[in-house]
Formats: sequence, structure tokens, C-alpha cells
Amino acid sequence: MEPDNPWEEFTIIAIPQAWDLEPDKQPECCIYRVPQNLRNVNEDAYTPKEISIGHGKENLKKNEESKLRCFLDACYRTKKTQGELAKCVQEKELKIRHCYAENFHEISKEDFEKMILLGFIFIIGHLWCTTRYPEENNIHEKVSDILHDLILLENQVPFSVLEELYNFAYRDLPNPHNEDNSFHKLVLDYFLCFWKDSYLKNVSSDDYNEIRKEERIKRRLPCATKLAEAAVEFKEYKNKRLSFKRVGYWKGDTTNRVIRNFMAFEQCHYPHETYICNYIVLLDHLTKTEIDVDLLVEKKVLDNWLGRDEAVVNLINKLCHQIVEDNHSCYHDISERINEHYMGYWSKIMASLKSQYFHDFWRGSITVAGILALFFAFWSFLRPFISLR
Repeated sequence: MEPDNPWEEFTIIAIPQAWDLEPDKQPECCIYRVPQNLRNVNEDAYTPKEISIGHGKENLKKNEESKLRCFLDACYRTKKTQGELAKCVQEKELKIRHCYAENFHEISKEDFEKMILLGFIFIIGHLWCTTRYPEENNIHEKVSDILHDLILLENQVPFSVLEELYNFAYRDLPNPHNEDNSFHKLVLDYFLCFWKDSYLKNVSSDDYNEIRKEERIKRRLPCATKLAEAAVEFKEYKNKRLSFKRVGYWKGDTTNRVIRNFMAFEQCHYPHETYICNYIVLLDHLTKTEIDVDLLVEKKVLDNWLGRDEAVVNLINKLCHQIVEDNHSCYHDISERINEHYMGYWSKIMASLKSQYFHDFWRGSITVAGILALFFAFWSFLRPFISLR
């Protein structure tokens, strides 16, 4: 006798809802913890020094008072009540949680909303004050430290929610440096306070798409010195919109921290579009000794703000620790062409001649003089026979 319900004999499979998934499996997840293998290489590069947003680092508990003062100042400046500002976060609480790979189960709903609200208001207030009074802030050491903390991978916040909070509270406040009062313009102006000479202010989506290729670097490139000996010429890239030449733009260890966090974000969120990782790997191929760095600096490919060439070699080489070359490098084509040239027969001959006889101006002059002397000697020898004819 068949059952009345044909599905009774089948096992019911429970399909989890979106809110039951682990944080890093949520489709909205975009803010990650630094992978442990990267953190082990350099713990300090991923640790905030002034401000922690959303994670409550023990060594930065004293800065919670700064966030609270900033929140009270925001209420006074924007004429919004604490409840009105809190509502902007409360309505997005679940969405915000899903943006983080970190598990916040141990934090209550109220504490999570408070933590996020104070962090969001601090970021907006810091950006607004820095761009509103750039002459007072952009050279301040602590302001610069906060900038570097806000770039760290684990210190990120959902941009869309941050923008909504800004539009609700700050959009109507006059700012002579931001005529349309847009949040995008505010963020851009903030970073340009520190990066006025960088390529970022002119980058366009068309330029970005030009470097999106799905190829692979098959062979490791020789170092810059060997390539130069093989008649490979290095030149400064004139299009500043795509130039990464300011590898040492920040002095000291800041370069290391900033680039490491960019690379960690790429590996977590864009594992097949790791442009910064690929570029650093390319530099690692080219810079094996101080002589390589000196050559690249001379050709204006790099700017060395770290002082010693050895420091640049160490910085670039260490940045590649625990970084695996992916299968979709945008430098595949040019690397293949360079390798083919370097391995070619004639390039080796030309390199040898250049290295031995035209290494510098004086050696080249002596070589030319020797060639001319040999020519005239040979001509003097042949001239009597030619004249007899």
C-alpha cells in the first residue's frame, strides 16, 4: 500500500537561511581578518596604532573616549539627536554584521550597534574636519597616523552604510572645499591631502580596464641589472594615472604597513585580480641587490625615500613573503617579451659588447678611438695597392 504522502519516506534536508551562514560565507562579506600566515610575517603591519574601528583592540581602549567626544560633537554640529544617529545604524545592524568575516556572536545587539555607531561617526567627523580645515590637519603627525590606521584591512567599515549616515547627518553642512557635499568627494579630498602627487587623483575606469588581462607569468624575470646589460631600457612611465613608482612614498615602516594591507585585501576579496600583489612580485624579480635599486632610481622607475638602497631591497623582498604568484597576472605579456629578448642570442652578444666596451662614456670613447685607429691603419695598408691599380 502506497503512502498518502509520497514525500514521507524521503529525508528532509535542512537548507540554512542566509543569516545562519558563517560570516565569511555571507554574500555581503567584504571586510576580512588578515590570514594568519600573513600576520605571522609582520604582526605590526596589520595592527592599528591610534584608532581601532569595530574590533575594540585592548591597547586602544583609551581612544574610546575620543570616539565618544567625537559623537557628542557630531550631535552638536549636525543638530541631530543621539537617537536619530543611532537609528541609522540600528536599521542596518544585520546588514553590517554580514559585511564582516569576523564572528560577533559574543557581542550583544546593543553593544555592537554602539561600537559601530561610534566608529562610523568618528570616521566621518575625522574626514570632515581634515578636509574642512586642511591647513591645520594635513601636516599633523597624529592625523597622518589615523589615516594609516583607516587603511588597515581589519579597520574597514561598509562604505554604503557610512555614506548613508553622512548624507543624513553631514550633507547639509556647508564646506567650501566640497561644493556638492558628496561623500565620494569628501573621501577623495581627504586622501589627496596626503597624496597630492600620487596617481590616484587622475585614475579612470578606462585606464583600470586596460591592465585587466587573464594571463600568467611563466618564468621569473632576471634582475634589473642583468636586463640592462641585455639592452633592456628602463624608463619612467609618463602616464601618472597608472604609475606605482612611489613605492617609498611614506617614510619609515608606513609603506610596509599600507602595502601589506592592500595586498591582504586583494588576496581575500579579489583573489583573481591581485594587481598590487602582482606588481610587488614584479618588483621583487627586478630588485635583488642595491645595484638594481640604484639603477631603477636613476631611471625614475622608483623613488627611494627610505635612504639606503639595501632598505628598499629588504622592503620589497619581505613584502613577497607568503605571497604566491597567481595565475592571472597582468604582467604576463611584457614579462614573456622581456624573457624572450633576454634569452635571445643577439641580445647576449650586444650585452657583452656593451658591458666590455661601452660600459661608460670614457670606455666607449676609447673603444671608438681604437676602432677608428684600426680602420685608418688598415686603410694605410691597402692604399698603395689600390693606387697601383
